[in-house]
Amino acid sequence: MSINELFEILLENKPSTKLREKKEELFSLIPVLEECDGFDQHSKWHQYDVLEHIFHVVDNVDPTIELRLAALFHDTAKPETCDLDKEGRGH
Repeated sequence: MSINELFEILLENKPSTKLREKKEELFSLIPVLEECDGFDQHSKWHQYDVLEHIFHVVDNVDPTIELRLAALFHDTAKPETCDLDKEGRGH
């Protein structure tokens, strides 16, 4: 996947569909997203792993490249910075 292809996908009506289909290519382009795949947020407020959450956010922001890119990267640090409290909740 090239940057141009990513930008085209991000501007589609529901980019998550193609992002899921091309997940391995996406991970090659943006390796930090692979760490989000399957990462449990340990929160009752988040029913999805970090990557699925990111995909839902990308689908639901206005279709401008700036907002879609911000959505794509907004939680990429969670796997690295997540800390569990004594009740096992993620922060």
